[in-house]
Amino acid sequence: MVELKSFVKNYEDKSDDNGFQFVFYCDRCGNGYITRYKKYSLAKVSSALGVASSLFGGFFGRGAEAAEKARSYQWHSEHDKAFFEAVEEARPHFKQCPKCSRWVCFKCWNDAVGLCVDCAPRLTVETAKLAAETKVKAVEKYMEKKLEEGAFSGEVKAAAETMVTCPRCGKLTRPGKFCEFCGAPLTKRYCPKCGAEVSPNARFCSNCGARLV
Repeated sequence: MVELKSFVKNYEDKSDDNGFQFVFYCDRCGNGYITRYKKYSLAKVSSALGVASSLFGGFFGRGAEAAEKARSYQWHSEHDKAFFEAVEEARPHFKQCPKCSRWVCFKCWNDAVGLCVDCAPRLTVETAKLAAETKVKAVEKYMEKKLEEGAFSGEVKAAAETMVTCPRCGKLTRPGKFCEFCGAPLTKRYCPKCGAEVSPNARFCSNCGARLV
């Protein structure tokens, strides 16, 4: 029989007055296996005794009380038996790592070497992970190089030109009637020299070349 102390340290008892059920959890990922619900043999008897005790009292009440004590002993006895049966039911769904002694589910088990995946990571998974990380780093390095070379300067400039500066908060916002950050109206600008309409971000008038304040 499996060593109960090491196997059942990570479980939840979901038993109630009518039956017994347990959930055993993987020591690594926390995934659980819930055992089948086993009914308590005296569940209906207990209910009937409770009704008798409340309705009649006296002799029947004392009898119900004595029967309840016997039932409590019977419940604990059946609970212990159900627990051992639940362990035997759950055991095939877990493996104990001989290196770290943890009980893990099949998801966390490296069957090729007989160890949990923490003690012996799966080579195919780790290789794929490393390859993906390498590709991401290569792309990031490539993009940094292109930015340094100014390869995307045109796109960046075009994107910047589509934004306007809010006259109140000074943040870049999309063109419209009001700033999307502070709500200030994005009023039109005019050249002080020739009166031509200019864009909110313009530094010089496109009509006469005058410097804009």
